Amino acid sequence: MRNKPTNFGAKTELIVPEELYEIIRKDLVIDLPRPTYSRVILPLSALLEGEIFNEYIKRGNVLMLSEGRIDRDNVYYLRQGVLTLHLDKESYERAGLVGKPDGVKGKRGTKPRWVVELELRSPSMLHGKKGFDRIVYAFKNVLNTPVTWLFLDLETSTPTPSPMERHFPLNKTVSPDVQEMQVNMPSLQPPTDVDMSYGADFEDYAVEVQERYSYILQAGQDRMAGILVSKLGT
Repeated sequence: MRNKPTNFGAKTELIVPEELYEIIRKDLVIDLPRPTYSRVILPLSALLEGEIFNEYIKRGNVLMLSEGRIDRDNVYYLRQGVLTLHLDKESYERAGLVGKPDGVKGKRGTKPRWVVELELRSPSMLHGKKGFDRIVYAFKNVLNTPVTWLFLDLETSTPTPSPMERHFPLNKTVSPDVQEMQVNMPSLQPPTDVDMSYGADFEDYAVEVQERYSYILQAGQDRMAGILVSKLGT
């Protein structure tokens, strides 16, 4: 079930041989800048005000994702100046913003949902413009509940002090975690004595290799789901 936008990932894992790791270590582990994420609570209307709007949305390059499940809650995210709102039917109708149906129409067991995309870097997105003032009204009178956001500034030079400081963000710097994995590799040497009549030895070998690779593939999928695989059996 979909629960977050595809533009965001909670975790990235890279599994490489030791020889390749030594080649990429400097770029990925030593020289790669450490991103600082912030958790901050603020309403949607704050994105359209003051330095947050001018520095982060109009000119900057930030990512923002609100808390919640995208298939159930009102969830918002900002990327490259585009604010996307995933709304339930009631919120969408009350907000009065133009959007489109979200998800598969008529799917059994699901409630109607809508998605609204707002190009906040458009020249028409300024206070005093009719379309922009409609958004401000919706954010202040309908979608006005403060929500928890994940915030990341992708710019190398950021405003000082940060416009987010007035909202008391909780900051966390992320560093890569390097772990050495010991993997027992099965022998891939095919049998040399083959029964020319039936080829049973080679057939057993092929089935065994297929089973091992299927296990490795499943283990990788489980790992991505948060299940740690500590050892591959021989």
